Amino acid sequence: FIENKLRENFDFSGAPIQIYFRQK
Repeated sequence: FIENKLRENFDFSGAPIQIYFRQK
C-alpha cells in the first residue's frame, strides 16, 4: 500500500500522513 511506503520513507507519525493526502 502507498501509505506503508510513505511511512517507511517519510516515517510519519500519523497526523502528517493525513495532511499529505489532503494536499493531493
